[in-house]
Amino acid sequence: MRHYKRLVGSRSYRTSYTQQALRKATDSCKSGRMSIRKASRHFGIPYGTLVNKVTGKHTAKAGGQKRLSDDAESHLVKAIDHLAEWKVPLCARDIRLQCW
Repeated sequence: MRHYKRLVGSRSYRTSYTQQALRKATDSCKSGRMSIRKASRHFGIPYGTLVNKVTGKHTAKAGGQKRLSDDAESHLVKAIDHLAEWKVPLCARDIRLQCW
């Protein structure tokens, strides 16, 4: 069985820059003081990452959409907690009916 070991220093991804450096780079690009390419080199941030941040691409969180709103989810959690305190057995159908 092979165990892949990454070479030190190869493709450092996010660890090569800080959030503060990213913020400074995007601010300098948006204000027009630097081009994206120049800011990328100056702050040590990958060009593609900086383009996405400056143009506003990929702003949504990773993963699928939520089925329930935050209010509905908190209401459902409270209801389940109350029923658990009363030692009422629940099945999946009961929970689905409670949420609507």
